[in-house]
Amino acid sequence: MLEILSPDGTLLDEAPLNVDRTVPLYRQMIEARAYDRKGMALQKQGRLATYAPFEGQEAAQIGAAEPLGDEDWVVATYRDAALM
Repeated sequence: MLEILSPDGTLLDEAPLNVDRTVPLYRQMIEARAYDRKGMALQKQGRLATYAPFEGQEAAQIGAAEPLGDEDWVVATYRDAALM
């Protein structure tokens, strides 16, 4: 089991990700959230026929894509826009 924090909330060891790596991931999550909200707005305006929102799933999708290399494949579904 991976443990980063002790039960009292102190850091057990050095964090596995540094700021140079986490800030770009956070930016990608913010961009994905904006994309998702725009898609929902377009659907509500009748300018987009069908849209499946993924709000709340950004971190899972961005995090899953982070370790993938250029030669790796992704088979996404309609709610995986952040993954792509």
